Amino acid sequence: EHYTYDFDQETFSYYGPINRVALNMGYHNEHHDLPSIPWNNLPKLRAMAPEFYSDLKYHSSWSRLLFQFVFDKRYSLYSRVERMKQRTDYRRVSAATPSQVGGLDLSARPISF
Repeated sequence: EHYTYDFDQETFSYYGPINRVALNMGYHNEHHDLPSIPWNNLPKLRAMAPEFYSDLKYHSSWSRLLFQFVFDKRYSLYSRVERMKQRTDYRRVSAATPSQVGGLDLSARPISF
């Protein structure tokens, strides 16, 4: 979905039968546009707004995509589209540290097993 050799489009959706059992995971562009839409309504979103989705490129076969990823030299682990993070300076609004919000510690720590 994020791996591409066509840099005119950042992400690709998959429209095929596997979506029925994969909770519409293939509706990737729709999910990125409106992430709060429940999985079962993503096909309805695409149908309601064809002007946004009908001209986008998409995959129709996951197995063909996997085959291309493995054997097509245009695909590699470096074919992933990643945006550069913008650096901005934010003023502190409260005395809370960035890792503590509402009494919750949100700092990242490794998980030990």
